[in-house]
Amino acid sequence: MAKTDKAEASAAPVVFRDQAFRSRTIILDGGRAFAVEKSTIEATDAALIAHLDNHPDFERIQTGA
Repeated sequence: MAKTDKAEASAAPVVFRDQAFRSRTIILDGGRAFAVEKSTIEATDAALIAHLDNHPDFERIQTGA
């Protein structure tokens, strides 16, 4: 049941602003790639969210829910 809760929690997109680049590709362990476009990346993947939260170039953006 915890896996379902975690999946649901990561289903809502989290938006980050890239403070260093307007565009780039983020590649996580395992080779999965994610694109930054217009200094923004929207993440639903838990591993990507954790990576961006810990990266000094990225700022989490509050979105109206």
